[in-house]
Amino acid sequence: MKMTSIALAALSMIATVSVAQAQAVLRSVGVYDAPTHANVVDLNNWGGVTYPVFTGGLPAAWAANSGGVANFDQPELLAPGYPAMGMLNARVIYGVGGVNTLGMLFSGPANISAPVGGAVPISWNGVLQVPAQPVGVPFTIKLQPSTLRPLMRVGLTILQQQTQQTIGVTWIQSGGPNLTGTVTPAVGAIPTRDICFLRQATVPGGIVAVQIMVTRAGTATPISFNLDDFGFQH
Repeated sequence: MKMTSIALAALSMIATVSVAQAQAVLRSVGVYDAPTHANVVDLNNWGGVTYPVFTGGLPAAWAANSGGVANFDQPELLAPGYPAMGMLNARVIYGVGGVNTLGMLFSGPANISAPVGGAVPISWNGVLQVPAQPVGVPFTIKLQPSTLRPLMRVGLTILQQQTQQTIGVTWIQSGGPNLTGTVTPAVGAIPTRDICFLRQATVPGGIVAVQIMVTRAGTATPISFNLDDFGFQH
């Protein structure tokens, strides 16, 4: 069937709207695991930089437009509105001047919403809620900063759920080996095992993506997970 130029233009407009609706726009903050919320990070899996050094350096990095924290909370979600369901990417405006952005490209749809599975946020009310992925396939977040400076530190927290979970995180480096961390936290009173996975880049090209795989402990069965607070620093 031959389509008129008007019909083609209409389809193009629909596609553009669909892409826009699938992008979340977030404002960053300068504090990781803000003390204003009772729930906190319980454990950390780190490499190259300790948790206190990483979190302690973020306020100054944010003030210098050199880093920030995406906490996925309702006040920081500028578009499309809370909850934001089925997002394919996010644009994080970071720094006190708001001059830089970090593109976060998801390998599949994710929600910025309340957590599921009995998890409790470490910030306020929102998380990046990721549905169960196909067997053996991680959820990937490609990182694209607007500045040419590479990301040298990236940390994220996976919240404990009522189902015991095995969590594996891989940091993809540009021009260097991948960095990995895996933890199977014990099931206890909720929330007792919220874990921050943190790595410092070992090559000048920095970290360009993270891959997250969460399965039911002792099996290869994927389960959904809740990511709360995503910190990054040049």
